[in-house]
Parts: sequence; structure tokens; C-alpha cells
Amino acid sequence: MAPAIAANAPAGGAPFSGESAIAAIPPHLLGEVASYLAKPSRALFAAAVTAPSSSLLWKRAERQSSLEAIAILGDDWEELDLAIIEGSLVAKLSDDDVHATLICIDGKRNLRKLNLAAGINIVGHGLEALRGSAVLEKIDLYDGLLLLEEVVDPILRSIIDCLREREESREKLQYLRKQYLGPNSSSQATA
Repeated sequence: MAPAIAANAPAGGAPFSGESAIAAIPPHLLGEVASYLAKPSRALFAAAVTAPSSSLLWKRAERQSSLEAIAILGDDWEELDLAIIEGSLVAKLSDDDVHATLICIDGKRNLRKLNLAAGINIVGHGLEALRGSAVLEKIDLYDGLLLLEEVVDPILRSIIDCLREREESREKLQYLRKQYLGPNSSSQATA
């Protein structure tokens, strides 16, 4: 019996023009397949099937690809541990792969902990997707990584600045609550 994708092919059995066969598979079915993978592998799979083939196109396609990726991945992405990926695959990961993966999981808004594997072959451009994150609490960077300080430092500084602003905002909000709602207001829900 012919695969279901073949039924979607143009008459005469010609391959899809300008579109890969995997792009014809609905995201919810890809999500079912991905559910059998370990969490980091699921994120890489989503990036592979939703990211455009050229990283130059990625900026324009981020929103749509993120929506498709969420259909594949779900939205529980507070932690991404690339250290549990098999060594030969980790060595093949590039900055573009890391960037696409972080976009797919909406790392800037969701990711609280990132563990980069020793042996990953990036210089740091892939971490750009985390610039300005106000939720990232921990990032493990191993000594053996080839990260360039001039690339990674501004990204990490932007995260620290956002965390500092968030903490200052929380302190101001608590102060206002105490001023206008009374001293017992701090036990109420926080923002």
C-alpha cells in the first residue's frame, strides 16, 4: 500500500514542486511522531521540520515556524538539556541549529535553564534567540566550548539587564501595594 503522502502528490505521481513531502504532513501528526523522542531530540526535530532551509530567511519565518513547532512540541519548555544528546550528533550541531531550536521552543519567553553540551560546535550566534530573556535563570557553558566572548557577552549582558529590570519592577510593585493596600498586601498574589 502506498504511503498517505503519495495520495497528496500531483497527478502522475510527480514529486511535490517547491515543497518537501514532510511539509505536507500536518503538525499534529508530526507531534505524535515527536512524542516518542527524548525532549531535546524533539526540539531539534521540530526545528528541522519547521525552520526554513536558509538561516537568512529565518527572521521572516520565525512567527509561523514557532506556531507550527508548538503544535509539534507542546509548550512545556522551561529546560533544554543538550548534554543528553548522543555525542556524534552534538558535534554536528551548529549555531543555526541551536538558534532554530531556541526559536521553536520560544526560549526567550519559556526557557529557564539551558545546558549546552560539551563538544557542541558553536561560537555563540545561536544564543541570539535568548537576547533580552527575562526568564532564563541558568545557562551551563562548558570550558570545552568554542564560544566567542565578543558574541556571547552582549547576549548574556542583555539577559542580566532584563532580569535586573524585572526584579526592580517586582520591588516597585510590592512597594506600591504596601503603600496603597496596606502592610499585609505583600502576602497577596505577586505579579
